[in-house]
Amino acid sequence: IIAVSQCAPGAVAINSSIYIGYRLYGYTGAVVAALGTVLPSFIIILLVAVVYAEVREIPAVQKAFRGVYPAIVVLILSAAVNLRKAAFKSLADVVVAAVCLAALFIYDVHPVFTVLAAGTFGILFNWRKEQREEGDSR
Repeated sequence: IIAVSQCAPGAVAINSSIYIGYRLYGYTGAVVAALGTVLPSFIIILLVAVVYAEVREIPAVQKAFRGVYPAIVVLILSAAVNLRKAAFKSLADVVVAAVCLAALFIYDVHPVFTVLAAGTFGILFNWRKEQREEGDSR
């Protein structure tokens, strides 16, 4: 049961709620528990979006968001710095990152295509690497 709850996507809270819901009331309990964990956040974000749609033209709100944008950039950069050790384990990883950066900023390639191309490269590169390692071990 714990393995099944850990397979469900999401953080510990959703996994735990699914596990407890399942233990108490089976599949129905798991679904209700998952909805009970997810729906409050979803509803709050939905309400924030509705309110924002109504107030986004107010000059004070626009100024506040202009002030928040630099902080958001710093938060994203902070996350990127924290991910660097996991993301860049080989020269190939650095090359893929550089190519993606160029594709995004120089050639204006849509991010979805950049991610798909990088994922495809990762699959092919690692498949080829495994093939070479299997050949060496024979």
